[in-house]
Order: sequence, then structure tokens, then C-alpha cells
Amino acid sequence: VNDSDVGTSLVKTKKWSYDKETILLQDIDIGIMPLPNDGWTKGKCGYKLIQYMASFKPVIASPVGINNQIVKHGENGYLASNFEDWEKYLRILINSKNLRHSMGTRGRKIVEKKYSLDSNKDTYFNIFDKLMNH
Repeated sequence: VNDSDVGTSLVKTKKWSYDKETILLQDIDIGIMPLPNDGWTKGKCGYKLIQYMASFKPVIASPVGINNQIVKHGENGYLASNFEDWEKYLRILINSKNLRHSMGTRGRKIVEKKYSLDSNKDTYFNIFDKLMNH
């Protein structure tokens, strides 16, 4: 969404493919992850949020399961509990390119610090070392 498009009904859909996933993620403005609050979704991984954040995108997610730990409300995105929250936070992000950029940048830093291979390599090596020595 371009700032000049705010107030218009602009929705673009594109067919997802694994091969083009990275390119497709670069073309979005806001990553969303709406989920019902049930037993199955409480056990879901927040991989989609991490992908969005790795692509420098702000996120809006339902406050379900791990999403509550991945999304730092007001820092790298928002947690939306109901329709009014979703509408409010989408409007805020749609109307501010600067906020989308700053939240996306903060999200990327969180991914690099907590979820990247480089930030977790010592943990992986320690696990493999324990497995090999027991």
C-alpha cells in the first residue's frame, strides 16, 4: 500500500510459491497472522511472523501462543485481540510509512538476535556435543 492509496480499497493478491516466497515477502507492506484462540493454534510455531520480520516487515498478530513472545507490542508490530484492534492497527501502519519502516527494522534486529542460525549456533553445538558424548 502506498501512502497515496490510503482511503482507497487496494488489495493485491499473488499466487504463493515456495520458489518465490522471498520475493513475494519483499512486496508486502505488513505481515499479518490472525488466528483463533484454540488448543491447536496455541501450539503453533510463529514461523510466519519470523519470516515477515526477517523481511523487515512490521507485523500484526493474534495474541495466541508463541505470538505473545515474538511480537513486542508497539515495537515490531501489534497484537490484535478483536476486529476493532485489527482495524486500528492496520490503519495506523497503513497511514505511516515511517512507522512501518521503523517497526520492520526493529523486527529484523529481533530475528537476528533471537532466531537466526548465527545467534543459536552455540546452542545447537552444545546439543550435538551432549548427544555425541552420552
